[in-house]
Amino acid sequence: RLSLLPRKAIPGAQMILKNRTYRGSGPVLLLDSAVNTVNGTSASPITVRAQNPGRALIIGNGTQGQVARLRVDWWIIEDLRIENVNNSGYRGSEAAVLRCTQCNHVVIRGNIMRNPNAWGNSAAVSITGTNNLIEDNDILRFHRNGLELFGAGTKNNVVRGNYVGQTVNRLYYAPGAPNDGFVAYNSPNNIWENNIFEQTGSPGGSTASDGFVAWASGNKYYGNISIGATNNAMVLVSKGSTTVGANSYIVRDQVSIGMRQFGLYLRSPINTDVRGFTAHSSRTPNRGLVLTDGDGAPSTSAIVRNMMLIDTTGASSSAIDSLSLSHSHEWGAS
Repeated sequence: RLSLLPRKAIPGAQMILKNRTYRGSGPVLLLDSAVNTVNGTSASPITVRAQNPGRALIIGNGTQGQVARLRVDWWIIEDLRIENVNNSGYRGSEAAVLRCTQCNHVVIRGNIMRNPNAWGNSAAVSITGTNNLIEDNDILRFHRNGLELFGAGTKNNVVRGNYVGQTVNRLYYAPGAPNDGFVAYNSPNNIWENNIFEQTGSPGGSTASDGFVAWASGNKYYGNISIGATNNAMVLVSKGSTTVGANSYIVRDQVSIGMRQFGLYLRSPINTDVRGFTAHSSRTPNRGLVLTDGDGAPSTSAIVRNMMLIDTTGASSSAIDSLSLSHSHEWGAS
Protein backbone atom coordinates (compact mmCIF):
# COMPACT_ATOMS: atom_id res chain seq x y z
CA ARG A 1 0.00 0.00 0.00
CA LEU A 2 1.33 3.45 -0.93
CA SER A 3 -0.06 4.84 2.34
CA LEU A 4 2.56 2.76 4.16
CA LEU A 5 5.41 3.94 1.98
CA PRO A 6 6.11 7.35 3.65
CA ARG A 7 6.38 5.74 7.09
CA LYS A 8 9.32 3.68 5.93
CA ALA A 9 11.24 6.72 4.70
CA ILE A 10 14.57 7.51 6.28
CA PRO A 11 17.47 9.38 4.65
CA GLY A 12 19.11 7.09 2.12
CA ALA A 13 16.13 4.72 1.83
CA GLN A 14 15.19 3.25 -1.56
CA MET A 15 11.56 2.18 -1.94
CA ILE A 16 10.76 0.11 -4.99
CA LEU A 17 7.22 -0.18 -6.34
CA LYS A 18 6.42 -3.55 -7.86
CA ASN A 19 4.80 -4.08 -11.26
CA ARG A 20 1.14 -3.41 -10.51
CA THR A 21 -1.57 -0.73 -10.48
CA TYR A 22 -2.01 1.48 -7.42
CA ARG A 23 -5.43 3.17 -7.37
CA GLY A 24 -7.06 5.75 -5.14
CA SER A 25 -8.74 9.13 -4.77
CA GLY A 26 -7.10 12.40 -3.88
CA PRO A 27 -3.35 12.02 -3.66
CA VAL A 28 -2.65 8.33 -4.20
CA LEU A 29 1.01 9.09 -3.49
CA LEU A 30 1.34 11.70 -0.72
CA LEU A 31 4.82 12.67 0.47
CA ASP A 32 4.71 15.64 2.84
CA SER A 33 7.45 16.22 5.39
CA ALA A 34 5.04 18.26 7.50
CA VAL A 35 2.41 15.51 7.58
CA ASN A 36 3.53 11.95 6.95
CA THR A 37 7.21 11.59 6.12
CA VAL A 38 10.71 13.07 6.46
CA ASN A 39 13.16 14.89 4.23
CA GLY A 40 16.26 13.32 2.79
CA THR A 41 19.66 14.97 2.91
CA SER A 42 22.16 16.06 0.29
CA ALA A 43 24.32 13.02 1.08
CA SER A 44 21.39 10.62 1.55
CA PRO A 45 18.37 11.43 -0.63
CA ILE A 46 15.28 9.21 -0.40
CA THR A 47 14.26 7.35 -3.57
CA VAL A 48 10.94 6.03 -4.82
CA ARG A 49 11.22 4.17 -8.11
CA ALA A 50 9.55 1.48 -10.15
CA GLN A 51 10.93 -2.03 -10.14
CA ASN A 52 10.76 -1.80 -13.93
CA PRO A 53 10.39 1.57 -15.68
CA GLY A 54 6.76 2.39 -16.44
CA ARG A 55 5.38 -0.83 -14.93
CA ALA A 56 4.26 0.67 -11.61
CA LEU A 57 1.07 2.59 -12.47
CA ILE A 58 -0.28 5.10 -9.95
CA ILE A 59 -3.75 6.24 -11.04
CA GLY A 60 -6.33 8.58 -9.53
CA ASN A 61 -10.06 8.77 -10.06
CA GLY A 62 -10.30 12.41 -11.16
CA THR A 63 -11.62 13.78 -7.87
CA GLN A 64 -10.10 16.65 -5.92
CA GLY A 65 -6.43 16.24 -5.20
CA GLN A 66 -3.46 15.46 -7.38
CA VAL A 67 -2.53 11.86 -8.08
CA ALA A 68 0.95 12.52 -6.64
CA ARG A 69 1.49 15.40 -4.19
CA LEU A 70 4.93 16.18 -2.80
CA ARG A 71 6.26 18.64 -0.25
CA VAL A 72 9.71 17.35 0.57
CA ASP A 73 13.42 18.05 0.22
CA TRP A 74 16.07 15.72 -1.22
CA TRP A 75 13.80 13.04 -2.69
CA ILE A 76 14.05 11.21 -6.03
CA ILE A 77 10.91 10.09 -7.91
CA GLU A 78 11.95 7.83 -10.77
CA ASP A 79 10.55 5.59 -13.53
CA LEU A 80 6.91 5.67 -12.37
CA ARG A 81 3.79 5.92 -14.49
CA ILE A 82 1.36 8.42 -12.96
CA GLU A 83 -2.08 9.15 -14.44
CA ASN A 84 -5.44 10.68 -13.68
CA VAL A 85 -8.80 10.13 -15.42
CA ASN A 86 -11.46 12.47 -16.75
CA ASN A 87 -14.23 12.89 -14.18
CA SER A 88 -17.06 15.38 -14.74
CA GLY A 89 -17.84 15.30 -11.02
CA TYR A 90 -14.81 17.50 -10.28
CA ARG A 91 -14.29 20.84 -12.03
CA GLY A 92 -11.77 22.61 -9.81
CA SER A 93 -8.08 23.37 -10.15
CA GLU A 94 -6.50 20.56 -8.14
CA ALA A 95 -6.67 17.48 -10.34
CA ALA A 96 -3.16 17.50 -11.78
CA VAL A 97 -1.07 14.40 -12.28
CA LEU A 98 1.81 15.59 -10.10
CA ARG A 99 2.09 18.63 -7.86
CA CYS A 100 5.36 19.41 -6.09
CA THR A 101 4.76 22.23 -3.59
CA GLN A 102 7.63 23.98 -1.82
CA CYS A 103 9.95 21.20 -2.94
CA ASN A 104 13.70 21.71 -2.77
CA HIS A 105 16.44 19.52 -4.28
CA VAL A 106 13.87 17.02 -5.58
CA VAL A 107 14.63 14.93 -8.68
CA ILE A 108 11.69 13.88 -10.88
CA ARG A 109 13.20 11.66 -13.54
CA GLY A 110 12.15 9.18 -16.20
CA ASN A 111 8.44 9.15 -15.36
CA ILE A 112 5.44 8.88 -17.67
CA MET A 113 2.83 11.40 -16.46
CA ARG A 114 -0.42 11.76 -18.37
CA ASN A 115 -4.04 12.84 -18.43
CA PRO A 116 -4.91 15.38 -15.73
CA ASN A 117 -8.70 15.48 -15.32
CA ALA A 118 -9.79 17.44 -18.40
CA TRP A 119 -12.94 18.65 -16.62
CA GLY A 120 -10.76 20.69 -14.28
CA ASN A 121 -8.34 23.59 -14.57
CA SER A 122 -5.11 21.74 -13.86
CA ALA A 123 -1.68 21.55 -15.39
CA ALA A 124 -0.29 18.06 -15.86
CA VAL A 125 2.80 18.78 -13.73
CA SER A 126 3.17 21.82 -11.48
CA ILE A 127 6.32 22.63 -9.49
CA THR A 128 7.09 25.22 -6.82
CA GLY A 129 10.36 25.43 -4.92
CA THR A 130 14.07 25.66 -5.61
CA ASN A 131 16.97 23.64 -6.99
CA ASN A 132 14.79 20.84 -8.36
CA LEU A 133 15.68 18.72 -11.39
CA ILE A 134 12.87 17.65 -13.72
CA GLU A 135 14.52 15.37 -16.25
CA ASP A 136 13.70 12.88 -19.03
CA ASN A 137 9.96 12.66 -18.34
CA ASP A 138 7.14 12.11 -20.85
CA ILE A 139 4.14 14.35 -20.16
CA LEU A 140 1.21 13.28 -22.30
CA ARG A 141 -2.48 14.02 -22.96
CA PHE A 142 -2.50 17.28 -21.07
CA HIS A 143 -4.60 20.42 -21.08
CA ARG A 144 -3.95 23.87 -19.59
CA ASN A 145 -0.15 23.58 -19.15
CA GLY A 146 2.10 20.58 -19.64
CA LEU A 147 4.89 21.42 -17.20
CA GLU A 148 4.80 24.64 -15.22
CA LEU A 149 7.15 26.29 -12.75
CA PHE A 150 4.97 28.54 -10.64
CA GLY A 151 5.56 31.51 -8.36
CA ALA A 152 8.24 34.05 -7.49
CA GLY A 153 9.89 31.70 -4.99
CA THR A 154 10.33 29.02 -7.63
CA LYS A 155 13.86 29.50 -8.94
CA ASN A 156 17.15 27.80 -9.78
CA ASN A 157 15.39 24.73 -11.16
CA VAL A 158 16.58 22.71 -14.16
CA VAL A 159 14.04 21.30 -16.64
CA ARG A 160 15.98 19.03 -19.00
CA GLY A 161 15.29 16.42 -21.65
CA ASN A 162 11.50 16.25 -21.20
CA TYR A 163 8.90 15.55 -23.87
CA VAL A 164 5.52 17.29 -23.68
CA GLY A 165 2.88 16.36 -26.23
CA GLN A 166 -0.58 15.00 -27.04
CA THR A 167 -2.65 18.01 -26.08
CA VAL A 168 -6.38 17.51 -25.46
CA ASN A 169 -9.23 19.99 -25.19
CA ARG A 170 -10.57 20.91 -21.78
CA LEU A 171 -14.05 19.52 -21.33
CA TYR A 172 -15.51 22.16 -19.02
CA TYR A 173 -13.22 24.89 -17.73
CA ALA A 174 -12.70 27.40 -20.58
CA PRO A 175 -12.56 24.62 -23.19
CA GLY A 176 -11.05 26.88 -25.86
CA ALA A 177 -8.27 28.27 -23.66
CA PRO A 178 -4.58 27.58 -24.35
CA ASN A 179 -2.72 24.32 -23.84
CA ASP A 180 0.85 25.54 -23.38
CA GLY A 181 3.80 23.17 -23.14
CA PHE A 182 6.57 24.51 -20.86
CA VAL A 183 5.64 27.52 -18.72
CA ALA A 184 7.68 29.76 -16.40
CA TYR A 185 4.84 31.38 -14.48
CA ASN A 186 6.47 34.25 -12.54
CA SER A 187 9.36 31.91 -11.63
CA PRO A 188 12.81 33.46 -12.18
CA ASN A 189 16.28 32.12 -12.94
CA ASN A 190 15.51 28.63 -14.21
CA ILE A 191 17.20 26.59 -16.94
CA TRP A 192 15.21 24.86 -19.72
CA GLU A 193 17.45 22.54 -21.70
CA ASN A 194 16.94 20.05 -24.55
CA ASN A 195 13.18 19.75 -24.09
CA ILE A 196 10.70 18.96 -26.86
CA PHE A 197 7.15 20.27 -27.20
CA GLU A 198 5.03 18.63 -29.89
CA GLN A 199 1.50 19.64 -30.80
CA THR A 200 -0.17 16.31 -31.42
CA GLY A 201 -3.60 14.89 -30.67
CA SER A 202 -6.91 16.72 -31.11
CA PRO A 203 -7.03 19.90 -29.01
CA GLY A 204 -10.30 20.92 -30.66
CA GLY A 205 -12.05 24.19 -31.39
CA SER A 206 -10.07 27.38 -30.97
CA THR A 207 -7.58 25.84 -28.55
CA ALA A 208 -4.15 27.38 -29.07
CA SER A 209 -0.85 26.07 -27.78
CA ASP A 210 2.41 27.91 -27.23
CA GLY A 211 5.42 25.64 -26.96
CA PHE A 212 7.54 27.61 -24.47
CA VAL A 213 6.14 30.53 -22.45
CA ALA A 214 7.65 32.74 -19.77
CA TRP A 215 6.87 35.87 -17.83
CA ALA A 216 9.75 35.67 -15.37
CA SER A 217 13.23 37.19 -15.30
CA GLY A 218 16.46 35.36 -15.96
CA ASN A 219 15.09 32.18 -17.54
CA LYS A 220 17.57 30.49 -19.86
CA TYR A 221 16.71 28.25 -22.82
CA TYR A 222 19.26 25.92 -24.40
CA GLY A 223 18.64 23.58 -27.31
CA ASN A 224 14.85 23.24 -27.04
CA ILE A 225 12.55 22.24 -29.89
CA SER A 226 8.92 23.19 -30.57
CA ILE A 227 7.02 21.24 -33.25
CA GLY A 228 3.62 22.17 -34.65
CA ALA A 229 2.46 24.66 -32.01
CA THR A 230 -1.06 25.84 -32.83
CA ASN A 231 -0.11 29.33 -31.69
CA ASN A 232 3.47 30.52 -31.14
CA ALA A 233 6.45 28.24 -30.73
CA MET A 234 8.02 30.47 -28.07
CA VAL A 235 6.74 33.57 -26.23
CA LEU A 236 8.88 35.57 -23.79
CA VAL A 237 7.13 38.56 -22.23
CA SER A 238 8.01 41.26 -19.72
CA LYS A 239 4.54 41.55 -18.19
CA GLY A 240 2.18 38.70 -17.32
CA SER A 241 -0.70 38.24 -14.92
CA THR A 242 1.66 38.24 -11.93
CA THR A 243 4.88 39.80 -13.26
CA VAL A 244 5.97 43.25 -14.38
CA GLY A 245 9.35 43.97 -15.94
CA ALA A 246 10.59 40.42 -16.50
CA ASN A 247 13.99 40.71 -18.14
CA SER A 248 17.28 39.09 -19.12
CA TYR A 249 16.02 36.08 -21.06
CA ILE A 250 18.72 34.01 -22.73
CA VAL A 251 17.94 31.79 -25.74
CA ARG A 252 20.52 29.52 -27.36
CA ASP A 253 20.02 27.11 -30.27
CA GLN A 254 16.22 27.09 -30.09
CA VAL A 255 14.34 25.44 -32.98
CA SER A 256 10.73 26.19 -33.97
CA ILE A 257 9.10 24.01 -36.64
CA GLY A 258 5.63 24.11 -38.17
CA MET A 259 4.06 26.64 -35.79
CA ARG A 260 0.82 28.35 -36.75
CA GLN A 261 1.89 31.84 -35.69
CA PHE A 262 5.34 33.09 -34.65
CA GLY A 263 8.53 31.11 -34.20
CA LEU A 264 9.76 33.48 -31.47
CA TYR A 265 7.70 36.31 -30.03
CA LEU A 266 9.56 38.78 -27.81
CA ARG A 267 6.96 41.02 -26.17
CA SER A 268 8.60 44.10 -24.68
CA PRO A 269 12.03 42.43 -24.37
CA ILE A 270 14.34 43.87 -21.72
CA ASN A 271 17.97 42.79 -22.11
CA THR A 272 17.04 39.66 -24.08
CA ASP A 273 19.90 37.75 -25.74
CA VAL A 274 19.03 35.32 -28.57
CA ARG A 275 21.78 33.43 -30.41
CA GLY A 276 21.35 30.44 -32.67
CA PHE A 277 17.61 30.51 -33.37
CA THR A 278 15.91 28.65 -36.24
CA ALA A 279 12.28 28.93 -37.37
CA HIS A 280 10.99 26.70 -40.16
CA SER A 281 7.59 26.73 -41.87
CA SER A 282 4.95 28.85 -40.27
CA ARG A 283 1.66 27.35 -41.42
CA THR A 284 -0.44 30.54 -41.69
CA PRO A 285 2.11 31.75 -43.01
CA ASN A 286 3.44 34.13 -40.36
CA ARG A 287 6.59 35.61 -38.91
CA GLY A 288 9.63 33.68 -37.82
CA LEU A 289 10.56 36.42 -35.32
CA VAL A 290 8.46 39.25 -33.87
CA LEU A 291 9.50 41.95 -31.41
CA THR A 292 6.94 44.46 -30.11
CA ASP A 293 6.42 46.67 -27.08
CA GLY A 294 3.05 45.10 -26.34
CA ASP A 295 3.63 45.29 -22.58
CA GLY A 296 4.61 48.96 -22.62
CA ALA A 297 8.02 48.54 -21.02
CA PRO A 298 9.81 51.87 -20.35
CA SER A 299 12.91 50.65 -22.18
CA THR A 300 13.23 47.67 -24.55
CA SER A 301 16.38 45.99 -25.81
CA ALA A 302 17.38 42.76 -27.53
CA ILE A 303 20.27 41.06 -29.29
CA VAL A 304 19.53 38.52 -32.04
CA ARG A 305 22.46 36.73 -33.70
CA ASN A 306 22.86 33.64 -35.89
CA MET A 307 19.16 33.39 -36.73
CA MET A 308 17.85 31.33 -39.65
CA LEU A 309 14.28 31.75 -40.94
CA ILE A 310 12.98 29.30 -43.55
CA ASP A 311 9.54 29.47 -45.22
CA THR A 312 8.12 32.15 -42.95
CA THR A 313 7.21 35.78 -43.63
CA GLY A 314 10.46 36.88 -42.04
CA ALA A 315 11.12 39.12 -39.05
CA SER A 316 9.30 42.15 -37.72
CA SER A 317 10.29 44.69 -35.07
CA SER A 318 8.36 47.70 -33.75
CA ALA A 319 8.91 50.14 -30.87
CA ILE A 320 12.13 48.46 -29.70
CA ASP A 321 14.56 51.02 -28.31
CA SER A 322 17.75 49.04 -28.84
CA LEU A 323 18.02 46.09 -31.24
CA SER A 324 21.11 44.36 -32.57
CA LEU A 325 20.33 41.93 -35.41
CA SER A 326 23.32 40.28 -37.09
CA HIS A 327 24.73 37.18 -38.78
CA SER A 328 21.25 36.00 -39.76
CA HIS A 329 19.70 34.53 -42.89
CA GLU A 330 16.31 34.05 -44.48
CA TRP A 331 15.09 31.68 -47.20
CA GLY A 332 11.72 31.28 -48.86
CA ALA A 333 10.09 34.34 -47.36
CA SER A 334 6.50 34.65 -48.58
